[in-house]
Amino acid sequence: MAKVYLDPGHGGYDSGAVGCGKREADCALEIAKRVCALLPGKYFDCKMSRTSNHTPNDSDPSADLGRRAAEANAWGADVFVSIHLNAGGGHGVETYRSVAGGKSTTLAIDIQQAVQSTTGMPAHGEPVKIKIGDGGRDWICVIRETNMPACLVECGFIDNPTDMNGWNADKYAQGIYNGICKYFGITTAVPVTKPTLRYAPSSAAVRSDTTMDVTKPAGQSYTVKLTCAAGCPSVTAGNGAVVDITRTGVSGNAYFFKLTGKRRGAAGIFVGGKKIFVFKVV
Repeated sequence: MAKVYLDPGHGGYDSGAVGCGKREADCALEIAKRVCALLPGKYFDCKMSRTSNHTPNDSDPSADLGRRAAEANAWGADVFVSIHLNAGGGHGVETYRSVAGGKSTTLAIDIQQAVQSTTGMPAHGEPVKIKIGDGGRDWICVIRETNMPACLVECGFIDNPTDMNGWNADKYAQGIYNGICKYFGITTAVPVTKPTLRYAPSSAAVRSDTTMDVTKPAGQSYTVKLTCAAGCPSVTAGNGAVVDITRTGVSGNAYFFKLTGKRRGAAGIFVGGKKIFVFKVV
């Protein structure tokens, strides 16, 4: 089963670009949620860098970029796909790959071509691009710091009415999904039913079966049960280097998350941006 790490750009206090009555952080999250729901469980395991507009580093968006790359590396993701919208008055879609080329280029080309096909949007200049930073390394942090093939797709220009009139998150999600399937050699025409997960807003009432701090040795896990009538709560760690969080099951309004200690330290466990307990690894 391939592990796909989806990174809806920005979040927290960082709205990203703003235009035509929309915020980049919101649009990117809409697309990512739909891609994750489309990916068939028979072939893929999906993890997202955020599932709401809160992040563990709300007050420092730049620091959260490193957290996302480190989380994908620790999870052992097979691919990393960062989802953004462009700004600056251009028109069309484009995808960035690693300067190292290889499988990152293949992933970027597959996604770019599929997104253009499903949306009918043109490429913005050269369809697949690189951004070179100091020493000839990748300028884009989540491409530079990840260990797996990674790309960043720009889903139209948020400040261009031509791109945003009739903008459709479902079409962009379908394109990214098709591109991922093509990269892994999976025929998208073979449907595998997977129920769409409804996410709760950050303001939703959530009841946790754990409110006291939890201590576990590195490598061991603890499962927390969260009950929320509004949908799946967003669960994040204040320090992603200490603990890995994986949703393991759903039963009615109950959602189960496995917390696995990665290295010694302590991390606050946040639900909808509110800390509910501390997970300590010894």
